[in-house]
Amino acid sequence: MLATHTGVQLMHVPYRGAGMAHSDLLAGTITLMMDTTAPVSFVAAGKMKALAVAADKRSPAFPQLPTFSELGIKGVSMSAWYGVMAPAGTPREIVDRLNTEINTVLKEPAVVKRLSDLGADIGGGTAQDFSRFVEAEIKRYAEVVKAAGAKLH
Repeated sequence: MLATHTGVQLMHVPYRGAGMAHSDLLAGTITLMMDTTAPVSFVAAGKMKALAVAADKRSPAFPQLPTFSELGIKGVSMSAWYGVMAPAGTPREIVDRLNTEINTVLKEPAVVKRLSDLGADIGGGTAQDFSRFVEAEIKRYAEVVKAAGAKLH
């Protein structure tokens, strides 16, 4: 996404997880990382320098950090997101009950603080909202993959 919107050539280095990538960034093996896991502790300790937030708004964990859009690089917005899914055909009353309980937990002050401290933007909402969000994300990232010319090997 960043390369497509800036014309900068970047080399994708695949990792099995963010931990090894963080280690390589700290060691200077790689020089740039787009990370959706928000390595807040490394940045806070001065071990990594955050350059921009790839989101539509600034992060609560780094309110001083501009978004790519604020830097004049439009269209670079991505995030890690988490949701709870159930098998197709799960009775509506069970889905609604799970949704109610999850939304309740997401409003608890200790949960809000912990997730905010990690740089998370807390969502919530209805099961229908989440379904629409997932469908939009699939469409959006399909367009990113197509624009990048990515191929499976």
